[in-house]
Amino acid sequence: MGEPIAFISFILVCAPNHPLTQLSLPLDPNALAQELQIVIKDSAKTPEEKTGWLRSENRWTVSHFDYAIELLLQGIGFCWLPEHTVSELIKTGKLTSLTVEGSYFKQFTAYLISPTPDNQGPGTKLLEKLILQHREIDLPSS
Repeated sequence: MGEPIAFISFILVCAPNHPLTQLSLPLDPNALAQELQIVIKDSAKTPEEKTGWLRSENRWTVSHFDYAIELLLQGIGFCWLPEHTVSELIKTGKLTSLTVEGSYFKQFTAYLISPTPDNQGPGTKLLEKLILQHREIDLPSS
């Protein structure tokens, strides 16, 4: 069982000088599939847990969002990244957001999961309580 704690929006980004920025928006997914995609390594254990747009035949997989951003800033590839990690780079013109036909944004729900709630110590219980108090999701009232 998990408690939802945040909605995370992912947006498609690339460098302003990337060839994708010369195409009309929204992008045709087939045109996008011809370009290099930067992918963040997925930590899912089973294929059912894995999600994401992986239609490009040319992909580089990196282990962290920061590595993806470094490549993007060099004009290499495109990537779906959490909006909060790239919003400032978009505002300053260092990255450009793109839209794709039929897929303008992706959203992920983050959950707080306590695998052994009966074995929590006081510190873990307090941390869980604080996280739940400050979560970004408004839950419906029961």
